[in-house]
Amino acid sequence: MSVTHLTWEPHHAPLRLRQVEYVSAMAPSGVLLGDFNAEPDSAEMKHLRAAGFADAWGDGPAGYTFDRVNDYARDADEPSCRIDYVLVRGRGLAAVRMWLAWTEPERTASGAVWPSDHFGVVSDLSIDA
Repeated sequence: MSVTHLTWEPHHAPLRLRQVEYVSAMAPSGVLLGDFNAEPDSAEMKHLRAAGFADAWGDGPAGYTFDRVNDYARDADEPSCRIDYVLVRGRGLAAVRMWLAWTEPERTASGAVWPSDHFGVVSDLSIDA
C-alpha cells in the first residue's frame, strides 16, 4: 500500500501531474490512496488510470470528499468536489464496498468540530488468490 498527498493549489495542476507520474512509476501494484487534490476527470487522474490504477469507487456516482456541508471546506470558498481516492492496481484486487467517513461534526458547547476539511474514504477490498 502507498499513500500520497499532492499539492493543493488549484493552479498547480501541472505540478500535480508530475507528482502522479512519479507516484505511478514508483508505487507497486496494490493500493494507492490519498488526497490527490484532483477531480476524477483531471489530467492527473486520467494519467493514473492509464497507468493501470482503477478507482475503487467504480463507475457509480462518488461522494464529494471536499464538501461545502463541512464548515472547514465551506470556509475555503471552493466548490464541493471529489479529490480523495482509493486506487487499486494489480490482478485480483477489487473493491467490495466504498463509503465516506466523518461526514458529521462533533457537536460541542462551542460549536461544530470536524475531523478535517475532507471526508474520509473507506473501502473494503478483496484479493483473489
